Amino acid sequence: MLSISSGWAVGKPSTAADDHILRTSDGGRTWADVTTSEPVDPQTAKKATAFFRGDRTVWVAYSAAEVP
Repeated sequence: MLSISSGWAVGKPSTAADDHILRTSDGGRTWADVTTSEPVDPQTAKKATAFFRGDRTVWVAYSAAEVP
């Protein structure tokens, strides 16, 4: 969390194989999925590694993750 109300997270919705970038502005009560869209490859899930630098800057690197 960047403050008491705003923050970022890496998460995986139950309906997705890939990690997603999430953002909150209400202290974590709700989260918005702010992941950029791209084609989904069902054979290769993507794992996100993120660095959150402040309220407006995020760097994300994706790598292949094994699909169970």
